Amino acid sequence: MNTQIRTREEIEDRTQRVNDLLYIILVGYGTWVALWFGTSRLIIHYHHQAILAGEPASLSNNAIMGIFFIIGALSGAGAVWVPLRDFLVEKRLLEGCIALMNQEDNLKELLRQNK
Repeated sequence: MNTQIRTREEIEDRTQRVNDLLYIILVGYGTWVALWFGTSRLIIHYHHQAILAGEPASLSNNAIMGIFFIIGALSGAGAVWVPLRDFLVEKRLLEGCIALMNQEDNLKELLRQNK
């Protein structure tokens, strides 16, 4: 499969698609964080209600809540970091290609003017 990009239009199109995918990833991660935060707040609320109702706060319940927070934070960050990193690298490469093409156009224009 030939993945070489040859024209400025192809590079700009690919850059736009990468930007769109980055937006989708960030919106999806934001939604996940909101759901995780809301769920964890509900767990904390019911845990505190149980304490206020006179039930003993056991160490195992606190440990389970701590594990829930740690796993939730790490899984969310890990699930987003790999594709986000890949797209950011690709975006920088595409922006570099566009900058080089612009430099090439500028040099051609200078050569044309000096003739």
